[in-house]
Amino acid sequence: MRILKGKLHVATQGQLMKEVHSIKRWDVTPYTELRLKERNIPTEDVLTVCREGDLVEYHNDKGTRRVLLRDINGTCAVLDLDKHSIVTAYTNEPTNNHPHLQRQRYLFG
Repeated sequence: MRILKGKLHVATQGQLMKEVHSIKRWDVTPYTELRLKERNIPTEDVLTVCREGDLVEYHNDKGTRRVLLRDINGTCAVLDLDKHSIVTAYTNEPTNNHPHLQRQRYLFG
């Protein structure tokens, strides 16, 4: 189930972000390290997203609860709330509102 931020209740958005901010140490898996290197994204940039990023979506498609965050510079990170790990990261223009987003993949899309 994928849900875009705008379709989540404001209280739920706050709860998710409170949980993100309560996690003091995020694990960086070997897969994530490889992706960061390939995409030339410093680990510190991703940790900044963990601290300061805005919620974009929530999903549990892979069996764990995950959030996608994006910071003001366009760095995006997928965080696994159950495993306290950074799943992946990439960059995206901060102004990109995804006009070609496949909304059928989202609940209430």
